[in-house]
Amino acid sequence: MKAEAEAGQLWTRVKQERAALHAGLHYPGTHGYPVFVAEAGTGQAPRILPTDYRALLTRKADQQPDAAPAAQAPTLIGNLVLPGPLRDLDVLRGWDVRPDHIYLATGRGGQPFTCSLEGWGNIAHDARQGGGKTLLARLELALLLVLRVDLVLCNPHFAPIDKKGHDWRPIGFGLEQQGQVELAPGVRVGRIQRKDNHIRHLLEYLAQTELDRRYELQARGSFDWTPLYIFVDEVPWLTKQHPEIAGYLIALLQRGRAVDMRLITNAQSFLVGNTGLKAGSRNNFDTAYFLGGNPTSAAAMLEMKERDLKEVINGLQRETGQALGKGLGLLRNLERVPEAQPVRVPEGTNALQYYLLGRHDDWQLPEFRHTPRPQPPQGATRSDRGRRDAGNTGAAHPAPVRAERPAVAPHRAAPACGATGRYARRTSQGVPALGRRGYPVYRGVQGVWQPG
Repeated sequence: MKAEAEAGQLWTRVKQERAALHAGLHYPGTHGYPVFVAEAGTGQAPRILPTDYRALLTRKADQQPDAAPAAQAPTLIGNLVLPGPLRDLDVLRGWDVRPDHIYLATGRGGQPFTCSLEGWGNIAHDARQGGGKTLLARLELALLLVLRVDLVLCNPHFAPIDKKGHDWRPIGFGLEQQGQVELAPGVRVGRIQRKDNHIRHLLEYLAQTELDRRYELQARGSFDWTPLYIFVDEVPWLTKQHPEIAGYLIALLQRGRAVDMRLITNAQSFLVGNTGLKAGSRNNFDTAYFLGGNPTSAAAMLEMKERDLKEVINGLQRETGQALGKGLGLLRNLERVPEAQPVRVPEGTNALQYYLLGRHDDWQLPEFRHTPRPQPPQGATRSDRGRRDAGNTGAAHPAPVRAERPAVAPHRAAPACGATGRYARRTSQGVPALGRRGYPVYRGVQGVWQPG
């Protein structure tokens, strides 16, 4: 009875609004679906509407020439309003991260788009520089780490903290905790690859050797492999430095899904001239985001006609008063969003990284870590340490016996500065150089894989 009474009051309001606007009105219900009200003057009873409804949405101005001013009836695209800018922590706080419930973006009416891990598949982020594709990838990597999915990060620009203060240390720590990736018996790689030559070696191995090995295992009825997601940033730059990388990416896109090898890629344009990825290979991206940039590239990634895409972009920019990028974009996902939809991508914050992965303020890249300063033997005085370092120690403190310096592997470079004495020792961690206060800083080979 209470709902009927409220519906009657609502119908009275509808009549008043129709008298001013001369148009039919509809309401988004509690779940974002439009609930249409019967036409005024027909004598039809109103539908029972949910008590928790949003503001009235007006009809299109081109259908009624005597429309109310824009201040009273703003022009909207579609039946539901696209939300304003969002923060990732506000959206994902308390989110139940499961393999069948992965967050993609937020659509009209504030409804989140989700998909399964299988449906996520190969992911492409197409955006101009500064459009937010790297922060979106950071969110995806954090979700994959929560799901305990094996990752490899190929990012030439990786830094624990970038110049804008975006903190990648929780992801770096999480990757290191996973250990090195064993692609095959005796073949291990670090999970963070920064050098373009090392990235080329890794992608070459994955595309030319590991794929065939997994297919051979599959033919024998064995599925003894590790599912692997490979994040590749700055694809156009990498393919320019090493054109053969485009072929490796094409092989992974076309053949990797069947044996649990997926790609997450960033590019300012996915046209053939920029990335070397042909149309047939681009169709293997299950999920594609467009956050502003080249409309020709976006039309190919979103599987739309370029003319239709430009109309959608222009209407979306009029509705929101902002250009695409910085959280505003279009999304296509074959599992849940087969036709591209306008979405809001939450602003990436450090707070969500800490919420999902914890704080790890002391994490550094392995090759830049400081080793502990050598401690003197117990009971030695400062003068004793000075004489010992000079090789002129007394009988009470005989000079320590130095071990033979191990042979240096051919791929290890010489130290950048002339380190001498105990700080010039080479260890299994790499080649040291003197730090700012005399501490050895090892430029090691951990995380660097050489084919062989």
